Amino acid sequence: MEMSLMTTDARSPAAPARDVVREWIADLDQRVRDDEISRDTRQTYERGFREFETWARDRIGQAVTQRAVKDWMEYLKRERPKKNERGQVVGVGVSPATRAVWLAGVRSFFQWLVSEGVIPGDPTTGVKAGKRATVNKEHKRGQLTDEEVARLFKLELVKRDRALLALFLYTGARGIEAHRADVQDLKTEGNDLVLYVQRKGAADTDDFDKVIIAHPDARGAIYDYLAERGASSGPLFVTERDYDGRPRRMSRQTLRRIVRAALDAAGVTTHDKSTHSLRHTAASKALSAGADVRSVQKMLGHTRQETTEIYLHEEDRRTKAAERFIKYNV
Repeated sequence: MEMSLMTTDARSPAAPARDVVREWIADLDQRVRDDEISRDTRQTYERGFREFETWARDRIGQAVTQRAVKDWMEYLKRERPKKNERGQVVGVGVSPATRAVWLAGVRSFFQWLVSEGVIPGDPTTGVKAGKRATVNKEHKRGQLTDEEVARLFKLELVKRDRALLALFLYTGARGIEAHRADVQDLKTEGNDLVLYVQRKGAADTDDFDKVIIAHPDARGAIYDYLAERGASSGPLFVTERDYDGRPRRMSRQTLRRIVRAALDAAGVTTHDKSTHSLRHTAASKALSAGADVRSVQKMLGHTRQETTEIYLHEEDRRTKAAERFIKYNV
């Protein structure tokens, strides 16, 4: 892929395209190992990106823009040859479901470039694939039990790591939201501590939503970390200091490693428990404690209530299981 991977408002040169693609694929492989995404999702993401790469090579010149991504969507919808299993062309256009998953792959690539500081803006922002694929009816990542959560918080953790775990378990925030958060995104409203986050797939880079840090333990963990962090601006979660003395924003890979290390140290080593499990745990706990689906939808930042209702169905399947009514007079 010889074209530039920079958006039109880029202010610095891009890394060589083939190098960054290789690094992104390595990141996808790490996410599979961390049980954050499935092997099928990883392959679908790469397939979508390769489709875009092939289309774009001779069409868009030196910059990937939002207009280019929209043109690709139109090409997939109206022009791309459709082939049967024997490779024979049987029509044109791909299905809405296929367009959606391929766009997800391209979006994943450019969001990763933004998170790594390679480009300043995501050209897939605001691009829609059309009719969405059907929402999966169950989650692939396991939830933590109360005992497992207690074991996590009994660990001897540095203040930053405890604040991360508290944020995930008490608000259901995504890893990407914690990664993007800045210190100045934290506000106090009434008696609440509020974190303004940029949701996944936000249509505007200035589009923020509220995460309410309501539980005293979560607020305490955040305040303890802020006191140690000692800054009024800049990245909220940081790693080592950069060569010029400025704090470095924690990468998503480092964030996942921190959570994985804590889970392992707590003895939570089953393959279905991962960083995303903390989000599932928060959602299920809120619903089981009486929060309504709409409130949980807002907490999680879901655009569709159907996505949030999966948690409710899973909770009902477990607590109201027909199996619990089976008795025999033996």
